[in-house]
Amino acid sequence: MAANDDEIFAKVRQFLIDEGGEASLDLTGPNAVVQILDDDGRMFTVFANEDGVLDIDDDELAVASEKASLPQGLADMATCYVECRWADLFARTVRRLEEALAEPIWVIDSDGVVWPAASVDPTRVML
Repeated sequence: MAANDDEIFAKVRQFLIDEGGEASLDLTGPNAVVQILDDDGRMFTVFANEDGVLDIDDDELAVASEKASLPQGLADMATCYVECRWADLFARTVRRLEEALAEPIWVIDSDGVVWPAASVDPTRVML
């Protein structure tokens, strides 16, 4: 996930804790993690990005929709990593995160496709 907010991991962490998730004591660094289980025991896990740098070049990215464009400054946005094996859980959770944080969040999937969090299509996103 990427956002124009250096505190994105801290905000995601707090949101998931408020939703019943559990987190490491570390707020930064390689051990900073938060995760939540849904009612079926499926896990959505977020890791802090230690250096905060997006580890992909803009020229490797594509947009999810012809109607969209890459957000300006994507390479400079704060990032954190998400691990989730279920596209429906992933899409629902990132959508809820964006709504709760009231700021744009972008998702870069495993194929380098950039999605606005509110528009992640669970039938198309590559985890």
